[in-house]
Amino acid sequence: MIYLNLKTSLLRLPEYIGSEPTCRATWLNLLAYCCEQENGGAIENCADWKDRQWQQTCGVTLEEVRADCALWKWQQDALIVMFYPSDKQAEVQAKRAAGKLGGKRSGVSRRSKQLPDSKNEAQLKASCEADIEAALEADLKRKGKERNRNRKEKLVKVADASATNDTDWIKELQNNPAYAGLDVERELGKMQVWCATNNKLSTRRRFINWLNRAERPIAINGTPVANGTPARQTSAWSLKQSLEAVKTQIERLRSNPDNSEPKDPSTPWDRQLTETARRQHKELKQREQELTHELSMLGATTGTPRLKL
Repeated sequence: MIYLNLKTSLLRLPEYIGSEPTCRATWLNLLAYCCEQENGGAIENCADWKDRQWQQTCGVTLEEVRADCALWKWQQDALIVMFYPSDKQAEVQAKRAAGKLGGKRSGVSRRSKQLPDSKNEAQLKASCEADIEAALEADLKRKGKERNRNRKEKLVKVADASATNDTDWIKELQNNPAYAGLDVERELGKMQVWCATNNKLSTRRRFINWLNRAERPIAINGTPVANGTPARQTSAWSLKQSLEAVKTQIERLRSNPDNSEPKDPSTPWDRQLTETARRQHKELKQREQELTHELSMLGATTGTPRLKL
């Protein structure tokens, strides 16, 4: 699309009014780029873009798109621009396809006038059938892309609903005799690091499979061993990875617009975490302190310098 069609009512929404002027300008630049690309308001696979790439592609900086703003949000490696005019995109694409088909039919009609009368009807019929089949095939491909995008959004919503940051569910697993001897929270941290590295969703089902494959320590004469060898002290690397996973969870919790609410209805731009989000944030911060303490104690026990976090 070469025009940015916005309803004036969008400029009166609480999300727009409550945003800083810098966020508004960033949103307009992101919206203009998405309209040029006709990507449905989703910039895919942009999480690893550097600052220069953001500036040259969308006219914004990395710091600006990473800011907490209600006008856009992150879903895995994709940046979702809110209030994208999807209906206008569908209208433009439909008109473009119709114009292309009409132009082909016009050309066929002009060429058919130059053919002998005996060939006119057969040639025109064959050309029209080919054009109609091509238009139908293009329409099916477009609908297939829309279904895939809708399916991906649905999977993301399902993953968010069954995410592994449910504290009560984790406690149930810790008290389950089937996982006796396993450090459930540490295994959770390992899986989340693995998911982040391999671009996978951290779901309950995946975590259950992870726990079922985890190696359990075996006690022989009161000495914990694993695979016939004495169990080593928890490594600083694994503790640091778990700590990084917890910090990532805290950052995502704070940046998710669904986890915030206005402090006062009269000032919708002044927002705070919801009660559920505050409880999760408190538990994550407590876990972060525990892991930091374990790292410090590990450095004191082994006689090595304490790690700088």
